[in-house]
Amino acid sequence: MLQMQQQTLDRLAIIQNRIESVITQTYELHEYPIPRLFIVLPKTVGLSGKLKSIFQFRLYFLCECGTHTMSEDTKTPHQIHLAKHEGYDLEKPTAFFERYGTYVLTFMHMIKYGITAAGLVVPPLASFKIVDGLDGAQKHMDYIRKNIAPLVDNTIDFLNDSKSISETGDALAGGGREFDQLEALEDSDLRRLESYLKVKDQGRVLGNLYRVVTLEGHVKWVCFDHYRTTYRETALRQLKEVVGANDGKYIEEFGRVEIKLTSSTLAKQFYETMVKARWIQELEIKLQWDATMNDLREFAKAVTKANVIRLTMDGSHLKRPALDIVNRTR
Repeated sequence: MLQMQQQTLDRLAIIQNRIESVITQTYELHEYPIPRLFIVLPKTVGLSGKLKSIFQFRLYFLCECGTHTMSEDTKTPHQIHLAKHEGYDLEKPTAFFERYGTYVLTFMHMIKYGITAAGLVVPPLASFKIVDGLDGAQKHMDYIRKNIAPLVDNTIDFLNDSKSISETGDALAGGGREFDQLEALEDSDLRRLESYLKVKDQGRVLGNLYRVVTLEGHVKWVCFDHYRTTYRETALRQLKEVVGANDGKYIEEFGRVEIKLTSSTLAKQFYETMVKARWIQELEIKLQWDATMNDLREFAKAVTKANVIRLTMDGSHLKRPALDIVNRTR
């Protein structure tokens, strides 16, 4: 009995270490095109406790809230939870589990046992906080909330079963998934993930999540509630107003601004708003006046302060002599 208990504890320690190694991996903007944290759950609880078909599963993304989404006066919980989305059926389930099976299994254990690492908190499944905030008005999400524990156990059992067979009769390649095979997803794996999903809401970000960049430059995908607590309401409203007044476009899910400025006065107004708002990750800007070197210095200063990650600037209207360019560092 003591030996079995020790083996269980050793296995849990291995699980914990593997989860931590994945969840602490950081990504930069170009490496992180879609959300990386997700789990897979059966559509219904298996009556026999065993799931026979890999077509019974649906993928759900997780909100990566944590210390990076907290503010001093926040009352919103900041623990990783299911995104407010009904999930995605798998387009090619056999190929999906062959590629992502070990990754999914790791996160299923994370949801079951909980973890605290790198400013992220996942409470143990027994506390049921993983389903906090789900919209009960959606019939399926209400079912998930009420049955999350057996659904998680069913998925873990399925992935641990080396004899899992698809409806076509094909065994999952390699049988059961072992933890020592686990590797964190690379950007190519993330880009390929969407091809395995049946996406109905074309044009929207997966899981209805929003991309933010932390002060350390790390990319996170969070739900609308945590996006709002991070992105102050007043600053966000002002940013939208200034961008709209200049016939620009603000793509909120990606933190992207496209704008054309026709004078240094309008530019200064935009810069001030941009710095206050923070979280603008991509800026495509066109300076439609003959800007001076001092104007360009102010622009560079604002972009640096705002922590813009990706910048595209059209300066075709600039007509100053080359000497100004030479003097730009003076």
